[in-house]
Amino acid sequence: GESGAGEEEGGEKSMERVFLQTNPLTEAFGNAKTIRNDNSSRFGKFIRIHVTKSHRISEAYIEHYLLEKSRVTHQAEGERNYHIFYQLCAGAGEDMLAVLKLSAASAHKFSRQGKCLSIPGVDDSADFRTTKNALSSVGIPPTAQEGIWRILAGILHLGDIEFGALKDGSGTMNDGAEDVACRVLGLEPADARTALCQRKIKAGLEVLQVPKSRMEAILSRDAVSRALYTRLFDWLLERINEVLSAQVSGSSSSSSVGCIGLLDIFGFEILEENGFEQLCINYANEKLQRYFNDQMLSSEQEEYAAEEVEWVRVDYEDNLSVLELLEGKPEGILPILDDQCLFATATDSSFLQVLSKKHASSKDFTQPKLKHTSFLVKHSAGSVEYLVLGFLDKNKDQLYSDLTELLASSRVSIIK
Repeated sequence: GESGAGEEEGGEKSMERVFLQTNPLTEAFGNAKTIRNDNSSRFGKFIRIHVTKSHRISEAYIEHYLLEKSRVTHQAEGERNYHIFYQLCAGAGEDMLAVLKLSAASAHKFSRQGKCLSIPGVDDSADFRTTKNALSSVGIPPTAQEGIWRILAGILHLGDIEFGALKDGSGTMNDGAEDVACRVLGLEPADARTALCQRKIKAGLEVLQVPKSRMEAILSRDAVSRALYTRLFDWLLERINEVLSAQVSGSSSSSSVGCIGLLDIFGFEILEENGFEQLCINYANEKLQRYFNDQMLSSEQEEYAAEEVEWVRVDYEDNLSVLELLEGKPEGILPILDDQCLFATATDSSFLQVLSKKHASSKDFTQPKLKHTSFLVKHSAGSVEYLVLGFLDKNKDQLYSDLTELLASSRVSIIK
């Protein structure tokens, strides 16, 4: 069309419509009910929005951080898994449920752990229709949507696999749930059984299959489940960004005259039980607080003083000491955690022992008396007690090669 005939404005409006449809998707797959918030974001995102002279969106990009992977396999009492699991169980029609072999959310371990299946005022079935419409609106084709539902159903079925223990301590699994999970995820049951219940060990030029204990098999199942959800979430955000970029290609992306950056991240979290995830969240908030202090308080007041501007000085609490405790090298909490992860014999308990020894005199660090499983950090927003259980495994975030190979063999393309 001729310049000024409306093609560019139409493209800008199309971009806005697509961008607005991303919100129900990120909420469905990235939000969950917590004790304090029925729709809590369990990941951080930074959105860059480029705008035109006419104040329309010309381009957008979403970066995501700190997805709470552990929620996929464990929820505290009174909390739920990600919304999308409940939407699928409530909103999928009979035909889809039959294909996916799904039942109500109450029938699956990974969706009932928190003993909270519904949220007052929320219709999961209606929200599922909204999510499906949003997927279509951002250009996710029906075949890809089928892959999404298969992954979600497969995760729920994996959670229903029960492991027993043989006399030699090795783990076994119930064939029913395993077969269903493999059928939905496009895996061979024999390969899944081997990967979950055995470990490959190299002995010279020879590769041996060593039986895992029951607990090791459970941890492998949970690791695979978290890896599946993480891959799905990453894939979805990549598709969204591709679509947001594609919307611009037909119009003039160079018409952008400015960029707005929006950071949506967890606030400080002080829960009844705080773990590795809360430490990461609170560390990020300390960094943001430090940046705010430097940019909005310290540097501005220094400029006022240099220019001899009269003002009422704003006093603020400096959080440099707690940041040094968290990130200072080589004896900060996070560097020590990284070091401990390098030792095969290190445990959560040995990690805590090193922390207590290194920071015994710190004003921001305390190990509660008569407790050998936690430490306390005095943050800007208050003191937080962290349970060390799972710190090393979560920091490693390691999926062993045999489990990686299992996922690579899936016939569901999103998983590979």
